[in-house]
Amino acid sequence: MIWVSNLLLPGLPWEFCYEVKFYPTVPSSLNDDHARYNLFLQLRNDVCTGRLPATLETHATLGSLVAQAEFGDAKPTPEYEQYLRSTKFAPQMSDQLIEMIAQKHKEHKGLTPSEAENLYLDTCKQQTMYGIFVFNAKDSKNAPVGIGICAHGIYIYKDQIRVNRFPWQGINKISYRKNQFAIKLKAGEIDKKEATVTYKVADYHAAKRIWKCAVEHHTFFR
Repeated sequence: MIWVSNLLLPGLPWEFCYEVKFYPTVPSSLNDDHARYNLFLQLRNDVCTGRLPATLETHATLGSLVAQAEFGDAKPTPEYEQYLRSTKFAPQMSDQLIEMIAQKHKEHKGLTPSEAENLYLDTCKQQTMYGIFVFNAKDSKNAPVGIGICAHGIYIYKDQIRVNRFPWQGINKISYRKNQFAIKLKAGEIDKKEATVTYKVADYHAAKRIWKCAVEHHTFFR
């Protein structure tokens, strides 16, 4: 505690975040109720902040499941209307989205909170960016790319489109040096021989952060 206190800067605000580190490939299969609920809360935050992108239709579906889990069956009451308008279900709320949520909410009549939360998890899992941590980088041509790390391996994105997929079983080594992050691939992945792809990031700390995330995911999901 003394070591930590010596590093504190007086007057600066501190914020403690409790977040999910590894997203399960089948989220609704979690046996522990607390773990499943924590994942539900994490995904709600991912959806509302835009970290997990979704279409308007999907936002309406997800919002209706949140409403069922929190409010219960839809009711034509002022309290229900107030709930819909005061709750954040998506990054950008609108009258159209609220109306869509209200309509879809009616379809969930009778679902328990746990059932609604499980459906929410399953719907999130179907989104292409589910469980992927994306880091900004540049490729060998100095073009901006995103390095995505998840349960299945490392993905490379350009203009939000996945252009490469490197599964864990196809990777021999992950490393970093200075501001570069490197992936050594087994023969046959992108060439007949072993190949190494390298990406530039902001600095040494960013490279180490990506490497650490990749190593931890490889260890956890292999």
